[in-house]
Amino acid sequence: MNISLPHPRHDYFFNDLGYLNALLPETFLEFDPQNSVLGLHHQLGVRYEVQETRFEFDALYENEKIEDLEKLSKKYNNVIVFFHQKVIIRKSLWVETSAENLKSQMLTPDMEKQLREQYQLAVSRGDLAAAQVIQKFLKDNNK
Repeated sequence: MNISLPHPRHDYFFNDLGYLNALLPETFLEFDPQNSVLGLHHQLGVRYEVQETRFEFDALYENEKIEDLEKLSKKYNNVIVFFHQKVIIRKSLWVETSAENLKSQMLTPDMEKQLREQYQLAVSRGDLAAAQVIQKFLKDNNK
């Protein structure tokens, strides 16, 4: 699967109202068991293998070295316009593990606390659709 998204620290992202959620290349690494810090591949039952990441840099930086640009992009906005990733979707953990076993692995006490906080935030924002999804997930997991 090929993913191409505007970098959330570029004006292109901010000016296009179609983008609601900011995703960075590092976001997709969380679904790769070899690179995950948070373990999202276990929590959500999805596993990707990130094969390649490429960046499109703003024209203002066309004479800079790529290594320098990647460092600049951590410090300044409007350096990377788009990022492109090639990922391979591996077998879903839902297929590899029984649903009951996976549910018990998925919802830790910390995750439950975070979900309850997200539920409260969604309700306070008036995002009832998100609140209902979280509420259903908690109910389905007997919490």
